[in-house]
Amino acid sequence: MRNSLFLGAAIVALAIPAAAAAQETTSSIRGNVTANGAPVAGATVTIVNVPSGTTTSTVSGADGSFSSTGLRVGGPFTVTVTAPGYQETRVTDIFTVTSLPYELPVELAADGQGGGEIVVTASSIAGAGTKSLGPVTVLTAADIAKVASVNRDIRDLMRRDPFARLDYASGSGRAVSFAGQNARFNRFSVDGVPITDNFGLNPDGLPTRRSPVPLDAIGQFQTKVAPYDVREGNFQGGAINAILKSGTNQFHGTGFYSYSSNKLTGNETKAGPGVPTGRVTLPPFKIQNFGAELSGPIIKDKLFFMVAGERIRAGTPIVEGTVENNAGTVIPNVGDAGGLLTDATVNQITSIAKSRYNYNAGGILNNSQDSDDRLTARLDANLSDTQRASLTYLYTKDSIRLNQNASVTAPSLGLESNGYISSNRLHTGVFQLNSDWSDEFSTEVRAFYKDYKRGQDPVLGRGFAQFQVCAAPTSDRSNPGSAGANASTTCAPGYASVYLGPDVSRQSNALTSRTYGGLIQGPGSPEPRKP
Repeated sequence: MRNSLFLGAAIVALAIPAAAAAQETTSSIRGNVTANGAPVAGATVTIVNVPSGTTTSTVSGADGSFSSTGLRVGGPFTVTVTAPGYQETRVTDIFTVTSLPYELPVELAADGQGGGEIVVTASSIAGAGTKSLGPVTVLTAADIAKVASVNRDIRDLMRRDPFARLDYASGSGRAVSFAGQNARFNRFSVDGVPITDNFGLNPDGLPTRRSPVPLDAIGQFQTKVAPYDVREGNFQGGAINAILKSGTNQFHGTGFYSYSSNKLTGNETKAGPGVPTGRVTLPPFKIQNFGAELSGPIIKDKLFFMVAGERIRAGTPIVEGTVENNAGTVIPNVGDAGGLLTDATVNQITSIAKSRYNYNAGGILNNSQDSDDRLTARLDANLSDTQRASLTYLYTKDSIRLNQNASVTAPSLGLESNGYISSNRLHTGVFQLNSDWSDEFSTEVRAFYKDYKRGQDPVLGRGFAQFQVCAAPTSDRSNPGSAGANASTTCAPGYASVYLGPDVSRQSNALTSRTYGGLIQGPGSPEPRKP
């Protein structure tokens, strides 16, 4: 067990039961067809997704009810109702929400009561719309575009739920908790497949430090705290579901680029404690964030694509350091001039490590080298008027260098060889097939694969033990080594400890989880509400 976790790789392969992995990814439209308040049986209801041309047809039952499931999320949709002896009625501008049925009552007019066709917008029909049976927050692509997110982080979407709380505390990773629950108890899904952190090492349930998907790739975003659907489980906080955009018959694209550096950051402030001159010395750094999204048709009305990518290169400074090499916090050390740790002391320690042990301890760990890559692709196919398929691929990888030992209260500083690289890598694939076998029965088949790797590697590699070196110029022991196991491992008060070599707790190679599974469900046609 010790060898597996600290020197090797731990691999977990799981097959998730269908009920545990089920999450709605499509929408539905249902309602009743009436004339003068009486149900109209045998009316033909044709539902068209206008952007893609996807067409679905059904027939109203003896009580006038109709239902169509497995539809694309969003819209606009147009619903056309025809029946012998009645004028054709068309309802436009219908926008649907994933997992929430759109209720649509349709009133037909008999022939001879006007023109040959009646066209109305959905918003003008009393009782039409999406009705939730529990607390839910839904953001469309248009809503997401209006959200101010400097970090382009999906947590800025989650926090818009009234039950959500974003933790701003240092080291919290901007974790979002729901209804007072621990942030690690959330469940995050993309296109219906949970992609949460399997090992619980991240601050919240996400498998990445930032968003696992580019914001521009999200077509609809949904958060729930108490869903009534029995298929939704495996969470105690919030259930977060992101539905990716689908391509349409028109090409559409977005792109962005942002840049920041020390040259764009002010270096003057009001004089005060820590900044007696009013000038701040900033180490060089550069932050770049750029990405693009493109969608459109491959075969008009039949096959569509969407691809989006985003990259972050944020070489942000690490705060702690020496007098000559820091980004705001200098480690105290009474042995140096001014009572602060200097490069000269650190260089003396590293030179001894090189000459005595032939070990490269590295210098000051002064840059995080933060990186983040995200790629998302989706294909949608209209196989026929009764079958629709989609294929989704998601890739994300991030890494950041962190200082294992840095403190001003118990003065200490870890060098490059003591630092470590924290990383996440995720591959996810989802296939889904929706089929309408009759007006009363439909099925959904879904298969998925997830490969998640959590890395933790020393910056300068393994093969050396961790050393704690006291920065005092002379030893505080009159007879070094005579105390044996009882010898003190702390420096005299006021002197800094300098750490070199990888910490044994950070020498694990990787934790890997491979998850695969699928589900087949036949919800049939949900019973529409009676008028």
